[in-house]
Amino acid sequence: MAKNALITARQAESISASGSYRAGDNLYLEVEVRGEKIYKRWRLRYNLLGVSAKLGLGAFPKVTFKAAKEDAAAKMKAFRETGKFPSDDRDVKKAKVKTKAKQIIAGRDTFKVIAEKYIEEVKVPEWKPDPGRRAGSRSRGQWESSLADYIYPHIGHLSMDEINRDHILKILKPIWLEKHVTAERVMYRTKSIIEYAIETDARSLANPITKTFVRVRLPRWTGSPKHLVALPYDDLPDFWADLEQRRGRWSNSPPDSSDVIRMIVLTSMRQQDVRMATWNSIDLKKATWTVNLSKSTLGQVDRLHLVHLPKPLVDMLRRRLKEKPKSAYVFDNSHYAETGNKPKGETISDKACNDLLRDMGYTDVFGQKITMHGFRSTFTDWVRENGIEEGDIAEMQLAHAIKDKTLAAYARGKLWDRRVKVINLYAEYATGLKL
Repeated sequence: MAKNALITARQAESISASGSYRAGDNLYLEVEVRGEKIYKRWRLRYNLLGVSAKLGLGAFPKVTFKAAKEDAAAKMKAFRETGKFPSDDRDVKKAKVKTKAKQIIAGRDTFKVIAEKYIEEVKVPEWKPDPGRRAGSRSRGQWESSLADYIYPHIGHLSMDEINRDHILKILKPIWLEKHVTAERVMYRTKSIIEYAIETDARSLANPITKTFVRVRLPRWTGSPKHLVALPYDDLPDFWADLEQRRGRWSNSPPDSSDVIRMIVLTSMRQQDVRMATWNSIDLKKATWTVNLSKSTLGQVDRLHLVHLPKPLVDMLRRRLKEKPKSAYVFDNSHYAETGNKPKGETISDKACNDLLRDMGYTDVFGQKITMHGFRSTFTDWVRENGIEEGDIAEMQLAHAIKDKTLAAYARGKLWDRRVKVINLYAEYATGLKL
């Protein structure tokens, strides 16, 4: 048979030697001989931008010569007219061809490329650095994971001008009601990236995400935000007693993890702020900790927040000082040197702390495992339900904005003693010690 000659239907039936035989434009009959058995399969082959790919069209003779030619012709015609590629999930090369072709045909950067530029140029400078995470910040990790999980699979390979409302709907609708908070974050991030593309001339069309789009195309969400699971304050004394037994005895977590959780519990500050606490921000004589609050967590410009340290925390910090800290950070990664593991950052990681909390096994009243952020709710629930102080005093301890304008006017000086008293009472409740 001459090289590149087209085979006929009769030849397709009689061929008995292994090989690949051309049956038409882009259509081949692949023959494989195994012992006494002969296997024949139809393949659609195409080459684009220097990358070869192929698609299975079925076994011969189950798929006849005529049916294979018609199927191959239809798929290639659709490809040429619409740019939609023949697809086969098992063909890895197909994905590479598709992505590369889309970029060149459109002549523009893809959504993924623009998103990465936006993160580097706009978001990274405004995020609080987190030495405890390899990625550089907790916020960056959250952005990149949501992009990878919800957005890139739908529009990551598309040029910016190809993205329309239908694409956005496919991203948001499946999670709009079941994971509404996540869906809102995904929508905000997608919208911000598209706005950046418009401003940098990477997109010539209007942003498809508008208030009208949300109102008309998405179902109305009538729920309320899901709060992070908190430890019931009735369980706090038992939790603290359990935590006291953990330092240096918990094989699955570094010994520093229990100290981090102690400081989170008794100050009600965010985990990231506690893990990043530095020795020069702490005054043990005055029992205070000056926290640098970042807009990455509060949505505002950086500011300082003064936190009282009750005696159990002062004692814990003095003990850590006697251990001769090797870093400017209170909770550094020196435990890795003892285990022989490679440090992942300058501070203890959030994973190490969360692992300890999870393994302790505490739950809320519904049996859901508690979260680190939930300790802030544990504190405010204890304050309000026991009539310890005004609710705004608890909000001040959490570094939240104060709704009572009169109270806020005196916040800088006259309310400090009340905050100190509340924290000391809370520490007494948690630890069982008289302070």
